[in-house]
Amino acid sequence: PLPAARRSLADEDLIATPYPETEEEIGVSLHRYGTYLGALDEVAPVTPRLPPLIIAPFVVAVPESTEARANSPEVDFTVWVPVASLREPGAAGEILIQFEGGKRPYPTLQYGDHVIWGLTLRILKQFLDLLESSGI
Repeated sequence: PLPAARRSLADEDLIATPYPETEEEIGVSLHRYGTYLGALDEVAPVTPRLPPLIIAPFVVAVPESTEARANSPEVDFTVWVPVASLREPGAAGEILIQFEGGKRPYPTLQYGDHVIWGLTLRILKQFLDLLESSGI
């Protein structure tokens, strides 16, 4: 899952932020079922169209049988994506996004009808690169 949350002043540290948000948004208790694996590098939007923010992604493993569900108006749906599917050569592609000056291509990963791009793709690519360099 890739739930997002703004750090609260009450949060003890950055890792305290996504745990309750994950349970609130998709019904997955990371406190109960998760194993913290580590942090990825922070990412920020590269377009001035988005507000200035810094995303600090964390990796937490959950059992394969974990069920996620859209538990909040912020979430339309949930889907578990097998890592092997994202590593397939046919998963990589691009999407054309219309801007005032014309269309611009952006890299993507595709799983079925789901297209992953933008900040989500940047975070996911970091994760996939880490798995590969670890021999996983």
